[in-house]
This record gives sequence, structure tokens and C-alpha cells, in this order.
Amino acid sequence: VFLVILFKTMEAIMPGKHKLAFLLFLVPLGLMPLGYLLYFLTGIERFAEGFSFEISMIGNFARLYYFIPLATAFLSLLLFAKGRKASSALSLGISFLVYPFFGFAFTLVIFLYSVSGKYGSFIEKIKESIFETWKVFLPAAAFLSPWIYARFAHPEYFTLYSQNSLWWKA
Repeated sequence: VFLVILFKTMEAIMPGKHKLAFLLFLVPLGLMPLGYLLYFLTGIERFAEGFSFEISMIGNFARLYYFIPLATAFLSLLLFAKGRKASSALSLGISFLVYPFFGFAFTLVIFLYSVSGKYGSFIEKIKESIFETWKVFLPAAAFLSPWIYARFAHPEYFTLYSQNSLWWKA
């Protein structure tokens, strides 16, 4: 599912070069997607282990914790590129809800994508992009409310994360 979303996103934002961009994106992944595909098709878990040095993405919740919001973040970019702002906001909101890091990262990616499609001076591009993207970002940001509540009501939940972070402290 993730690779299909990724391919469709690249097709929407880079119509002439999407196949090459997709290939260049897959090269760093190595053979991992092939191992997971073989595991999915055959049910033989060793394929996933051998190609990726992990047991299985399906059985590893921590991987799904990162995988799902990344897929919904790319989906948000795809929907934004196709002009479906409400759907883009919902998808970006899901990214914020599951793992806010990808939501924040793709907020910047969507904004930069918007700027890249504008003409005029730099300031005009920024103003037009702010006007275009706030309609996506504001509704998506509402999905952060459980994280904001947890952060201030129960800061102890964030202690371990902040101990391992170079830039964020609880």
C-alpha cells in the first residue's frame, strides 16, 4: 500500500519523471520491499527476515507506528497535489494523530510543494502558498489535541523520549 501511495504521489507531483524518481527512492530501501512482498505472497517469514534483518513489519507494532503515519503523510501530499484539500487535511491529521513528527515534516513538504508551483516574487509565492495551505494545515492541526493534552496533563509519558532527544526536553 505504501509503495502504491508513494508511486501515485510522485506521479502527481512529477508527471514526466515519476518513474525515475520512484526508482531512485527505492534504491536506498535495498531489497527490503522485495522481502516483504515475498513474505506476504508466500507466508514464509524468513523472506522478510533475510531481506530486511527484521522479523516482520506486520508483526512489529513499532514499525506500523512509523509506517502508517508516513503512508498517510504521502497520501496527504498526493491529495493536495490533486487539489483535494479536505481529504489532504484529513490524511495529514491522521499522520499528526498517530505520530506527529511526520505530520510536522509533511506540513513543510506540502508548503514547499505549494511554493514551487507559484510564479512571481519570492514574497508573493510565500503569501499565495500560506493562503492555499492554511486550509489544509488548520484542520489537520486539530488532530494534535490528544498529544497536546497528554504532553501537559501527563509530562511523565514524554520523559523517556526527551532523555533520548538531542533537541526536545519534556
